[in-house]
Amino acid sequence: AEAAVAAGADLVGVVLTKSKRQVTPAQARAIVAAVPPEVVTVGIFADEPPAVVDDLAASAGVRAIQVALGDEAHQAPPGFHLPTIVSIASGDPAHAAPRPRLVFPGRLAMLEAAPNGVWGGSGQVGNWDVAARWAAAMPIVLAGGLTPTNVAAAIRAVHPWSVDVSSGIEGPDGQKDPAFMRAFVQAARGGID
Repeated sequence: AEAAVAAGADLVGVVLTKSKRQVTPAQARAIVAAVPPEVVTVGIFADEPPAVVDDLAASAGVRAIQVALGDEAHQAPPGFHLPTIVSIASGDPAHAAPRPRLVFPGRLAMLEAAPNGVWGGSGQVGNWDVAARWAAAMPIVLAGGLTPTNVAAAIRAVHPWSVDVSSGIEGPDGQKDPAFMRAFVQAARGGID
């Protein structure tokens, strides 16, 4: 988290769902405590009931949540107590066109490249044409296979509100690499110009 902040990240995610990147609520609290208030901490969840998400988010002290809702993403997603990023599988044919009812004030759509049932960190590059259609209709977060070498092109092609990265800034050992973080943020900011 400290390396992400030093690199210039605006948001820092902590995975609170089953994943090789999962942390406990206590570990999440320590991460959140290391992040200055101007950087938003985001708890990442998949397929948990809203009450569980709200409880874990409160315990961790995060300021926003990112949720992957599985089949529920085809309907209006449930409400949560924090600003919410709803992860949507851009490869799902049901999401080929923007679905504004999935978002409303306090909620953003995140177009994720991973297929339904696989929630982030897969390294798969998303469908930027689909993402651009969504971004033309509403603010989105673009995710999926982004790296320091392709994020600027992705931003120019899609014009997202924000970008999300996980595996694209990991070294061969599977750990986040501070040099990759710096390169990613620098490239992302360059893609805006």
